Amino acid sequence: MQAVKICDEGAKRLIVGIVKLAAADWRRSYRKLKKEPYNYTANCRIVDCERFFCSAHFARLTATDGREMLARMMEEEHEKVQ
Repeated sequence: MQAVKICDEGAKRLIVGIVKLAAADWRRSYRKLKKEPYNYTANCRIVDCERFFCSAHFARLTATDGREMLARMMEEEHEKVQ
């Protein structure tokens, strides 16, 4: 049985989808945690997303600095509050 080859375009779309989903999860959980500071699920999701953005796996998938991306997302969320 032969392995299926993923075309470059398909791989790029998959990576973009993974990053977008992680960013959306982080944002949703961040907002929820602002409203409910003791929400265990939201806190765990934030920790998981931040671990992903700061991981070597994220660095291999993208040319983006995960810590910078987190800083930008936090800044955007702070601006929305004000």
